[in-house]
Amino acid sequence: MYKINSLFIMKKLIILSLICTFAVSLTAQPRTEAQRQQHKSQRYQQIQSAKIAFFSAELELTPDEAENFWPLYNEYWRARERANRRSFQALRSINRIVCDNEQKATDQELKSLMETYISNTTAEGEIHKEYYKKFLKIFPVEKVAKMYATEENFRIKMIHQLRSGARQPTDNKEPK
Repeated sequence: MYKINSLFIMKKLIILSLICTFAVSLTAQPRTEAQRQQHKSQRYQQIQSAKIAFFSAELELTPDEAENFWPLYNEYWRARERANRRSFQALRSINRIVCDNEQKATDQELKSLMETYISNTTAEGEIHKEYYKKFLKIFPVEKVAKMYATEENFRIKMIHQLRSGARQPTDNKEPK
């Protein structure tokens, strides 16, 4: 009993330390474009490392499960990201037309943008269905459900980290 609790606590401490490391890195403000790109890449790697640690601990992945899970999850994530990016681009164009009045469009062009937006949000739902079935081939249903909950919990943790980091001053100017 004691060994299980200490292992659980150790996993939680590792996750906490990775998230804290991520938060500290957000305060650094690079000055050149090359530094910004390098910082962006480092931040992405830190998020990915924190995500791997978080998922591995929360899902209690065995080495065999991790070997099957991560390639499938990464494929799933990229597919969702592509569909989400296309939806966002269409929605951004719609916003420029109807809200910002930056751009003019015919009804047909606006209708086409709406159809693109809707089809990509529908595509994201289809991706969820497709990969749900694939995840069920490597995990029992309870662990698949826990994976979806873990994904949402990680997203919420990252939002809180970004928000708390965003409150930090980004330059050396004194507040007025």
